[in-house]
Amino acid sequence: MSATPRTLADIDTPAAVIDLDLVRRNIETMERHLEGTGVHVRPHIKHHKTPGIALMQIEAGAPGVTCAKVGEAEAMVDGGVGDVLIANQVVGPLKIARLCSLARRAAVTVAVDDARNVRELSEAAVANGVTIGIVIEIEVGMNRCGILPGQPAVALAKQIDAAPGLDLVGLMGYEGHAVGIVDRAERVAAAHSSLAAVIETKAACEAAGLEIREVTGGGTNTFDITSAIDGWTELQCGTYVTMDVWFRPHAGHAFEQAMWILSSVVSTPAPGRAVLDIGRKSMAFETGGLPLVEDPPGVELLSLSEEHGSLALHEGAPDLQPGDRLKVTPWHGCTTFNLHDTLYVIQDDDVVDIWPISARGKFT
Repeated sequence: MSATPRTLADIDTPAAVIDLDLVRRNIETMERHLEGTGVHVRPHIKHHKTPGIALMQIEAGAPGVTCAKVGEAEAMVDGGVGDVLIANQVVGPLKIARLCSLARRAAVTVAVDDARNVRELSEAAVANGVTIGIVIEIEVGMNRCGILPGQPAVALAKQIDAAPGLDLVGLMGYEGHAVGIVDRAERVAAAHSSLAAVIETKAACEAAGLEIREVTGGGTNTFDITSAIDGWTELQCGTYVTMDVWFRPHAGHAFEQAMWILSSVVSTPAPGRAVLDIGRKSMAFETGGLPLVEDPPGVELLSLSEEHGSLALHEGAPDLQPGDRLKVTPWHGCTTFNLHDTLYVIQDDDVVDIWPISARGKFT
């Protein structure tokens, strides 16, 4: 059995690495932005999937975390998190039974958009002696899940409010189709026009005598837009805590890159070429773009196969040799975290902790 790594040089590659000081700074940047706004962040852990990071975010002020699946929520609660929102529909007896079991150990809220699902959740909550929080997901232009805004959502809210075992927490909308718009003015306009439907539905619910405590949604690319909408209360940003190549230009570099895949050069087969030990099994490959080697200069990742990353060494690049180490920034952090079991936590070059990425692979 290998010894526990003490420094960056002791970590076997490929490996997921975070800089603890930069992660803290990103958390503080978000909290400072929201200070005095009446809006809080409930970080989405589908990005980092790591209870160690989630607990840092909660210590800084988050009331709990957002998850995509019941399995992610179970991993977070097992890791010490006491309040989870599953920003997704939980349907069918198997998943609902797990949800009720989880509700015995933590505060649990789930998204709904369907009357039958509400009845099933209510019956299961009563049978298990638990209370499940509910947010109604509103369709805001994603063409994914979500009930239509206005009266259809109000009718569903009335059903939830009257259902035993359920607690109507509020409304949810995610402007995911707006977060990728690079132009700031266009992104603002798209987010506002989309989320107006949620705020209008909130007013309609309140006019019907229903209490809406939370209006939740938003992402890293719209954190400073959504949080300024009158009536919004909660952000579900995830990527801000470590960032990745895709999100950085859109967010205006408010947050710093804090996560990499540490890789080793395994071959220098020809002048101007080198090969790393990262491939699609350790670094997510997506059609939008390739991971980035930011330091040293002049090194470009050209392609990823299953086990190899091919580099071009341009003018000014160092003379790389087998065994040299490079930190490679993922194009998409969420899917890259999902490929790793372990997260190495560093300060300067020292390994100060090793955390399990315990929600990875939890897609049920």
